[in-house]
Amino acid sequence: MAAWRSAVAQHSLFHKPLKQEVESHGSHACGMILTVGLVIAYTLNSIIVWATAPIVETYSAGDVRNFGILTVSFNISCPSCVPYQSTLTNSVVEEFRVWHGYSASDYPHCAGAPESLAVADQTTSDALLCYSSDDISEASGIVVSLWNMTTGGQGNRANVVVTGPSLVVNTPLEFWHEKTLLLGMNVFRDKEGCTSSAQCNLQRELYLGSMQYDGRVSGWPGGKLNIRLLRSAHVYTRTPGQTLWDVFGAVGGAYGLIVSLVSVVVQFLARYEGRKEPKAAKTTKTASAEMSQVVGADKDAGENLDERVPI
Repeated sequence: MAAWRSAVAQHSLFHKPLKQEVESHGSHACGMILTVGLVIAYTLNSIIVWATAPIVETYSAGDVRNFGILTVSFNISCPSCVPYQSTLTNSVVEEFRVWHGYSASDYPHCAGAPESLAVADQTTSDALLCYSSDDISEASGIVVSLWNMTTGGQGNRANVVVTGPSLVVNTPLEFWHEKTLLLGMNVFRDKEGCTSSAQCNLQRELYLGSMQYDGRVSGWPGGKLNIRLLRSAHVYTRTPGQTLWDVFGAVGGAYGLIVSLVSVVVQFLARYEGRKEPKAAKTTKTASAEMSQVVGADKDAGENLDERVPI
């Protein structure tokens, strides 16, 4: 019993270990068992909540310039197009041209897409899409120039199919037409503050913001299609509802609260046991005193008997 009381005194969670034995060892032992049981139950509940917590999706608007440059492909069909001298280079004769212009001084974030005037007379051509300006009058962004579309008939039509991440747009162009496609970007990521696929699981998608007719082409008898990127990107961040750090923090906070609450119960029980112990001690003391008196009386009687026996 002494060893049990000493162990309770040394390992009790509710006060500093005492050098003397703890008389209310029963209440402390019950408190420790209750604390351990509650902590285990709360830990299991926290793990279940973490494992079953739904994915949380938050929305924000971000600057599209933070999410890099996209490659967009073009498929051009123009049966009525004939070779024509380019207005960009006076020495080149071509049917159409896909190009993009981003000067380093005006668009430093487009460093991966320098100004390019590459001829693209083949069926499919790629170009780099970077935010330049929402003003379509500026000579920036991607431009598809159809130099000469023959007149007189219903064949004066071209189709420009723009293909990007999760986007396919077919834009018809007629003789003298100039149109503009405003494309927006959706960003899906699984980490806050992430701006590239190297930092997290990040996906970029394009969507059609608007298609507008700008008027007539001036300077050549053909058609023109401008492609611009909207400045604001829709950013969707998908993160777990609970993480292991949330579980550790919740269990730690719950442990402190459980110890505080159970200590109140333990102190109450300890006081209750303390009130009962004096009565038991008093009864034991009285019995010991009576036993001592009896032993003393017997001893005295024995001594008197020896005196009366003659030698």
